[in-house]
Amino acid sequence: MAIANLVRLFLLTADSAYLDRAEQALRAFSGVMSRAPQSCPSLFVALDWFCHETLVRTTPEAIATLLRSYVPTAIVKPESDLPDGAIGLVCQGLSCQAPALSIEQLCDQLIQSVTRV
Repeated sequence: MAIANLVRLFLLTADSAYLDRAEQALRAFSGVMSRAPQSCPSLFVALDWFCHETLVRTTPEAIATLLRSYVPTAIVKPESDLPDGAIGLVCQGLSCQAPALSIEQLCDQLIQSVTRV
């Protein structure tokens, strides 16, 4: 859980030192993850966070709507400094999709972002 929290801290602060620490920890446990994956499910949760970190920057008013959906691998952060007309941004790491102009578009972008193929 600590490794997943490092990824979350990276998303909230944009401090890449957190992401570097998460990567170091995952590398340190990579042996046990490959030899006995059934013994370390939390490490695979952390790996999923590391590989698919998703941050939603949105208005405080839109947060309530977003939280109606179960999206456990995304962080939602209130943001007042959004592009003109935007209700939010869905970002993978520090790379963001086009600004969402409606709550429906924001929800669609979020679902696409966290869907594993």
